[in-house]
Amino acid sequence: MNPTQLRPLILSLAGAALLFGCAKRGSQEAVPTPTPGEMDAAFATPTPVPPLPTPAPTKAPNSYIVQKGDSLWRISQQPAIQGDSFRWPLLFKANRDQIIDPDLIEPAQDLTWKDNYSLQEIEDAVGKAKETPPYAPHAKPRKQLPLKY
Repeated sequence: MNPTQLRPLILSLAGAALLFGCAKRGSQEAVPTPTPGEMDAAFATPTPVPPLPTPAPTKAPNSYIVQKGDSLWRISQQPAIQGDSFRWPLLFKANRDQIIDPDLIEPAQDLTWKDNYSLQEIEDAVGKAKETPPYAPHAKPRKQLPLKY
């Protein structure tokens, strides 16, 4: 072999040595190879996935849970409900399935109402609230209410 033919061979070997040397320097840490037993253990039992949290129950937007000491008068005055104490007959009328006497509501009752009362319904409720006689304490529902709500 003459020097002209050796030159490409020497350059190829030098390039290979250079590449091999760089690759060797860059991988100083040895990566552990798992044994077949470790591989089986890693894939035999899947990792349990924690359950998603259960969302808290939500109440309907037009719903109010009666608290101890509440009255339809006090509940109705809240801005998010009717915003006017004199509109309590609207709550009474909407919840006749669970309220016999508007003076006697119980804690934990879930009162509901609609959003869109007509002006006539509101005026009627306010008029009836103004005509209702003052509260007189009683423990049992009245057999006859003072007005037809």
